[in-house]
Amino acid sequence: MLDITICSVSYGCYMYLDLNWELTKSLNPGANINWLIADNAVGSKEELMPANDERFNVYEGVPKRGMGANWQHAQALMMLLGHTKSR
Repeated sequence: MLDITICSVSYGCYMYLDLNWELTKSLNPGANINWLIADNAVGSKEELMPANDERFNVYEGVPKRGMGANWQHAQALMMLLGHTKSR
């Protein structure tokens, strides 16, 4: 069985992640998909990922510290790499 780990950063992107999950599953039947998400919507309840969606492993992302959105996104991806178990 193929193991796939996908790392994504979200800030109010649940709708798009839902669509991407469906596409990924349809293109990789039988694959074990481990989808890690860093939720960068820290402090914004309206934008947070749902906690009860078992398809995704959601981690608290990186709060913005005045370094810009690119820095925040990159730091969140680097944090997720520590949670990967596949190659």
